[in-house]
Amino acid sequence: MDRLQLIWADGTTAVVPALWLRDNCPCSHCKVVATSERRKLIATEPLELAPVSVVTDTSGVTVDWGNHVSHYTLDWYRAIQLDTRRHLATPSLWGPDFTLPRFRYSELDESVPGGRQRLIEFLSAFTSHGVACVSGVPIYQGESERFVSRWAPIRELPFGRVHDVLVDPMGYNIAHTAEALPPHTDFPSYKWPPSGQALHMLINEVVGGDSFVVDGWRVASELDRSELDILASFPVPFRQFDHGAETWTMAPLLRLRPDGSIEQLRFSNQLMQPIDPATTGIDRFYEAYHHLSTLLLAPEQQHRFRMQPGDLLVVHGHRVLHGRTAYEASTGHRHLQDVYFEFEDLFNQLHRLSSIPARAPV
Repeated sequence: MDRLQLIWADGTTAVVPALWLRDNCPCSHCKVVATSERRKLIATEPLELAPVSVVTDTSGVTVDWGNHVSHYTLDWYRAIQLDTRRHLATPSLWGPDFTLPRFRYSELDESVPGGRQRLIEFLSAFTSHGVACVSGVPIYQGESERFVSRWAPIRELPFGRVHDVLVDPMGYNIAHTAEALPPHTDFPSYKWPPSGQALHMLINEVVGGDSFVVDGWRVASELDRSELDILASFPVPFRQFDHGAETWTMAPLLRLRPDGSIEQLRFSNQLMQPIDPATTGIDRFYEAYHHLSTLLLAPEQQHRFRMQPGDLLVVHGHRVLHGRTAYEASTGHRHLQDVYFEFEDLFNQLHRLSSIPARAPV
């Protein structure tokens, strides 16, 4: 496939595939400018595409393709680079001095002075660290839904739109008891588990029941390459159900990006189902799984705190594990509500807020 060298008037150069350049012509004939949707069908061009001429002047680079003329500015090229790189945000993995990012609910309002900037800081902290806590959230049932809905649609699951987490003899998992909850991610029983979760504490009168979070990506980064590979390729069954609904899937514990870094972690001791012992590779899987489990359960990996009424914790569900210590149900009442959403929606809201100038007060 032919490649072209573009040279702009200021000396900036780029070497790109000819098909890529033709495919991304920015003119209104090839693209819906208002929405950035592509009209051009690349299949209408030959695989070995070559231009008739390439001319540089002060306004940009003009390419004559024989059946079409395209004009490419340096601003166009740089905008493409910026737009694609925003989806490759580098997470800030927790170190031993990690502190849970905390914000006040009253600050996260674009209509108050400084609210837009504080909201950007909140979303930045969440997308970077995978977790953040907001205090002073109104202690009303369903407030977690109202809070998240300001920036992202709620992901509704078969067990309800807003989930009540409290001692409930009819509950569908161990979270509805006073037992300790080991670090876990929610709903690994989906091929694509919810990637965002908001947990809102309404009442917390009990002795015990401290919360903790674990940076699963940082912990998993301690595994060696062979362990990462088996955990990213060995399918594991997960199931969560109640009397009226069922979720079940077979999926690996890890999902890796093309560069080998971790993109998704699913981990739930309580929801993982038995694996057929005759499955090829089960010995290697269990060795790696044992190592990962040992690392995730280590107390030094757990950032522990007590959620007060009005605290709302947002968690990147494909990265950060959460859990709680056991509590004494006879000492009071504990009621938490949570909802699910997609991490990318808040990430994209951060991009919107950071890119678009604030409107002047009306």
